[in-house]
Amino acid sequence: YVSTDEDFKVDTEFKVNPIFALVNIVPLVILILGFTGAVPALKMGVAQAMLIGAFIAVIITRTSPSEVSKKFFDGMGGAYANILGIIITATVFVSGLKALG
Repeated sequence: YVSTDEDFKVDTEFKVNPIFALVNIVPLVILILGFTGAVPALKMGVAQAMLIGAFIAVIITRTSPSEVSKKFFDGMGGAYANILGIIITATVFVSGLKALG
C-alpha cells in the first residue's frame, strides 16, 4: 500500500485549548515541586498527585464527575493489573531458576 496525500488530511477547524492541554501536567508539576523542596506543602505520593490532577481536570473541563471517576479507575485498574502480572511472572521465573539450582 502506498500512502497518498489524501490519507493525511489535517482538520483546519481544530483549535487547541491551552488550558485543557496544560491540565495534563498538573500532577507532574506537583510531584516536581514537592520532591525538590521548592514547595514543601506539595510533598506527596504519586496517587495523591494524580487524584488532585483529576479533580482539577473535572473542575476546568466541567465534565461529569461520575464519568471521570469511571475512566480514572478503569485506567488505574488496567495499569495495576499489568504491573501485578509482570511481578507475578518475574516471581515465578525466579522461583523456577532457584529450583533449577
